[in-house]
Amino acid sequence: MIEHLETIRPADFQRILDEHARVVLAGAVRSGKSLLLDGVKPGREVLKTDDVRGRVDWEKFPGFLVARLRDVPRFVLAGMPAPLALRAGLEVDAAVWIERSRYPKDGTSDGLRAMVERWEAEAPAGRALVLAERALREGET
Repeated sequence: MIEHLETIRPADFQRILDEHARVVLAGAVRSGKSLLLDGVKPGREVLKTDDVRGRVDWEKFPGFLVARLRDVPRFVLAGMPAPLALRAGLEVDAAVWIERSRYPKDGTSDGLRAMVERWEAEAPAGRALVLAERALREGET
C-alpha cells in the first residue's frame, strides 16, 4: 500500500510508528528525517545511519545494517542510505521516503527512492510505503 502525502509532520510519523513495529525513515539530504525523529516518542530502538557510516566499510554497510537489526522486533532505521538495507533484505513493515530537501540547493536522491519503491512493489501484502513531498515541524507551513 502506497500513501502519498504533500507534507509529513511528527504527528504523522508518530501514527506510522504506532501502527508498524519495524520502520525505515529515508529521504533526500537534509529532508527532515531528524526533524521527524525529534518530534516523536519512538518507543523502540532508533539506529541512525550517520552513526554507523564512519565505522563500517561502505561495501559492507547494507549487510551490517541487516545483520544488526535482523533480530530486533521494533526499530527505526533512519538515514538517507537506509534504502540500501532494504535492497539487501532488511525486513520492515513500513518505509517512509521524504522527497524534497528543506534546503533548496540540496537535490533529491532518485536512485535511493527507486530502491524504496522497488521494495514496496516486491514486499508481501500488508507492508506500507509513505511517500511525502516534504517534512515540516508541527505548525510550520
